[in-house]
Amino acid sequence: MIAAPVLLERPAAAQDALAAAPRAYKVELENQWVRVLRLKLAPQETTAVHVHPGIVAVLLTDVLATVTTADGTKQPIARQAGDVLYQPGMPPHAEQNMSDQPLEVVVVELKSASAS
Repeated sequence: MIAAPVLLERPAAAQDALAAAPRAYKVELENQWVRVLRLKLAPQETTAVHVHPGIVAVLLTDVLATVTTADGTKQPIARQAGDVLYQPGMPPHAEQNMSDQPLEVVVVELKSASAS
């Protein structure tokens, strides 16, 4: 990652995904239980550092990406379109699309453990 190490120097500045990366994230739906975001990253594009509460992600495209956390740990991700993932709260991180193809994911942020 080229841009992320500079951004990761200030993890305290990590903020909500939509506020941190408004070009990459778009709100599709929001209510008292969930916020549904659509993430679109161009080839090699990197998001700003941001956080998420617990999420369910539906991959609309194949994903070849790197997630870099505030401590500099890099986690490669290689998944297929159609995969569905659950992740409890996510610490400050940046994402980079490592592919030469656009990346698109629907991210459902869970607002409350009591949502039913």
